[in-house]
Order: sequence, then structure tokens, then C-alpha cells
Amino acid sequence: MAPSQKSSNRKDGKKPNRRDNRDRADQQIPQNPRRDGIVPTEAALNSIPEHFSSTNTDRDYTLGNPGPSTPIPTRTTSANHKVRPWSFFKVGRVLVIDWVEPHGQSPCETSRRLMSHHSQIRKTAFSEFRWFVVLATYAKHSLALAIHTYNKRAVPPHEPSEHFGFAFTGRAAPTWDQAGISEDVESQMLLPVRVLPDLNTDDLHPTSTMHYRKIYTIEHNVPLGPFGVVHPDYIDRLFAQASTTLRFNLPVPAAEDIATHATTSSAAQVDPARALALRNEYIASIRTFMERMVTQAAARQVEASHILLLEAAVLSLGGPLGQSEDPEAPLRRAALRAAEQFVRQRIEGNDK
Repeated sequence: MAPSQKSSNRKDGKKPNRRDNRDRADQQIPQNPRRDGIVPTEAALNSIPEHFSSTNTDRDYTLGNPGPSTPIPTRTTSANHKVRPWSFFKVGRVLVIDWVEPHGQSPCETSRRLMSHHSQIRKTAFSEFRWFVVLATYAKHSLALAIHTYNKRAVPPHEPSEHFGFAFTGRAAPTWDQAGISEDVESQMLLPVRVLPDLNTDDLHPTSTMHYRKIYTIEHNVPLGPFGVVHPDYIDRLFAQASTTLRFNLPVPAAEDIATHATTSSAAQVDPARALALRNEYIASIRTFMERMVTQAAARQVEASHILLLEAAVLSLGGPLGQSEDPEAPLRRAALRAAEQFVRQRIEGNDK
């Protein structure tokens, strides 16, 4: 009995090969304009904000809503987001921007709060509305601190609380119980900074804080929206605390370079002489403490390399540091605790 003949789709009667199957599949599946090989859904395309055109769907943007780490989204409509003139970016300006970041590998709250998609290298990204406070302005960009709520915890776990300070609206800063933290954590935080919103209906969540060790770059050609300004009585505090924690020479702004609010009668100002006096007092107190610790380390016959390391730390205190006008302020106590911990770790490490 003759073997049965299999049907063939080729006109020449030959059996189709794998390449023919691939060619047929290419004809059936529409070409995808994205470089990462993922076809955007219709819902995703419709949810792109107005300041992102549909032709930019190959960019690594995640389309979603503000996550639980952001303050209450009151000024986040795309109509309010547009490219602002250079005069908008003044010290103390609080703005809102659709911020995009890559996902982290660890299961932190920023990595799981929004839907995401694959980027060109098969990693994921997310976007959220994020609040920023401008610290310094240059020709085409500004340096700023971000405002977070950290999933309504004010200070994230396993982070030093002396790097955080409240940003609040209203007449009084939130108390430790309103912010959902312990009284001990609040005592270690930096002093709060008051924000005046542009609209009376806008406010910040009681758990809104700024991480003074994280500084961001805001490009001036990015669409963003206004929220408010830092209260003029708190500009000096913001500037001193940022300079202290960052150990970074922030340019001292002139009066005309500081954002003002329509309801304030007095203009905000940073007094360079006062900032220098606070800085010198702070340096003197920390240097005295650490020199005493170096002497104790030498008396306990700690290795010479450790003593040199401690002496280098003392010399490094000549950097751009500052202090609050209150000698018992959390800023001063936090710095003393950090210096003490720095020294004791090296002394105890040598004893083991």
C-alpha cells in the first residue's frame, strides 16, 4: 500500500519548512513600533497624559495613578502641567511633576505601588506624581528635594530619621502621633518646614517628609505644575538643614531669587552672615566632641590607622555645615549621635 501523501501549501509541491512558517507568521502579526517588543494596549495609550503624545509610546514610561507614597494629588491634572519659564524656578518653589524612575530589585514600596512595563533592557519602570522643593536654580535645571509620605509612615524603616524633616501646610507641624511615628523618631528628625499652597484647598498629608540626603535634578524643559512655596520664615531653616545634611555648597540665593507667595507681606531672605555663624558654632561643637573621642581612642591603644581615620573625620567638619538657631534642636542632637556612632563603631571594631 502506497504511503499517504501529505497536503502541501506550496505551489511547487514541496513540503513547507520552518522559514516558511516564520514568513507566514510575520504576515499575520502586525509590526510593533516599540523597540522592546511589547505592544501597548489601547487602554494604556488612552491613559497617556496630554503632555506625552501617542508617538512617544516607545519611551520607558509607566502609565498609572499616583501611588500611596505621594501626597494627596490635588494639582496633578495634565492641564496644569506645562513647560515653565526660567523665572518660575526659584528657591523654595514647590512643584508637582510626573516623575519616572526604574523599578528596584528589592521589594520596596516604590517597586510595587504602580503598574509597570518592560523597558528596552527588559527591566521595569514606574511613574508617579511627585512633589519637589527647589533648593538651587541654574540655567537649564534646578536642584530639589522630594516630598514623600513613604506609605503613610513619614520615615521609611531602616533609614536614619535624622535625615528626614516634615513638610507641612497649615499653621502647625504634625505631631508624632498624627504622623504615625514614635516620639523618639520625631525627636531625631530635622526641623519641619512650612509650605504655603497656591490654593486653599491644597494640602500635604501629615506624613509628608523630605529626605535631605537625596537631591534631585529637575530639567526646566519638562512639563510640571505649581503647588506653592516655602513660607518665608522657613527659608533659612530649609537652606541650613539642606546644607548641613548634604554637606554641599548650595549657592546662597538673593532675595529676588526666592519664591514668594501672594498672601505674604514680608519677602524671604537667607542671611549669609547668620548662616556662617550657625555653621561655625556647629563645627566647633562637633569638633570638640570628636577630638575627645580621638583622645579616648588613643588612650585605649586603638590602631594608628583608626586614629588617623578619626582625625580625618574631625578635619572634614570644615565643610559646608550649618545648625538651627536652637542649640537643643533635633538637628544638633542628631549630628552628635551620628558622630558618636561613627567613632564608637571603630573603637569597638578594634576591640573585637
